[in-house]
Amino acid sequence: MILTDYIPSDKLFLIKHIRELYGLSLSDSKNISESLPYTMEYTTSPDKAQKAKEALEDSNRFTVKIEEAVLSKTTALGLCTECGKIVTVNNIGNTAGKIICKSCKNTKESVAVMEKEINRDTLKSMFRISNIIAAIPAIAWLILAFCNLGSTFLVILESIAIGIVGAYALFSTVFQLFYKTVVRFIITLPMRTAKAFSSEAGGCITLILSVAIYLVALIASVFTFIAGLCVAPFTYPFSLKKRIANLKSISENEVDDILDILD
Repeated sequence: MILTDYIPSDKLFLIKHIRELYGLSLSDSKNISESLPYTMEYTTSPDKAQKAKEALEDSNRFTVKIEEAVLSKTTALGLCTECGKIVTVNNIGNTAGKIICKSCKNTKESVAVMEKEINRDTLKSMFRISNIIAAIPAIAWLILAFCNLGSTFLVILESIAIGIVGAYALFSTVFQLFYKTVVRFIITLPMRTAKAFSSEAGGCITLILSVAIYLVALIASVFTFIAGLCVAPFTYPFSLKKRIANLKSISENEVDDILDILD
C-alpha cells in the first residue's frame, strides 16, 4: 500500500538522511519525497490490503493505491525508526505504522516479557506478604480466645464464636490494608487528613501544634480502625476476588497501586 499527499515523520527522517548522504539542498526534498513513496504495510493478502485501503481513504487524510512489488533480501525498505539502521526484507521486524528492524522488535518484545514477569512477581509477593501478616493477629486472637474457654458449655461456645469471628475480622482488615480498598480508606483517613493539614500549613505551623494534630489523628484512628474492622468482613470476599483476578491478568493498575502504597 503506497501513500501519497502525506509525509509521515519517519519518511521525513529518511529524506533528511538521503539529503545528507548525497549533499542535496532543501529544494530537492519534494523530488526525493515523490520518488520515495511511504510504504505503510506489506501484506500478501489482497483482502487485507483492500480493507486497509478503504479504511484509510475513509479518513480523508490519505490517497492510497495498492501496488505489487518483488523485493530482494537486500532491497532497502527504509530506516528503522528506533535505531536508524537500514531495513531490508531480511531484517524487517514490523511495517505497520512505522518501519522497525527485527532487532528492535525483538528487544521491545523481550522488555515487554521482562516487565510482565516483574509485575507478576510483585503481585505474587504482595499477595503472599499480605496473607502472612494478616494471619499473625488472627492466630494470636484465636489462641487468646481458646485459652479463656471458661468452664460451662455455653461459655465455651461463646469463646469459640468470639475467637472465630474476631480472627476473621482481624485477618480481613489487615489484608485489605495492603491494597487500595474501602477499609484502607476508612482506617487511614485521620492520618491522611493530618498530613494534608500539615502540608497546607507549611512553615507557619509550630512543632507543638503539629504534634497535637497527629495525636488527635492517632486517637481518631482508633475509632476508624474499629469502623474498618466492622466493614472488612463484608468487603473481604470482593477484595479477595479482585486480587486473584488481577494476579491472573497481571494487572498493571494493581502493580501501580501497590507501589504507591509502599511509597
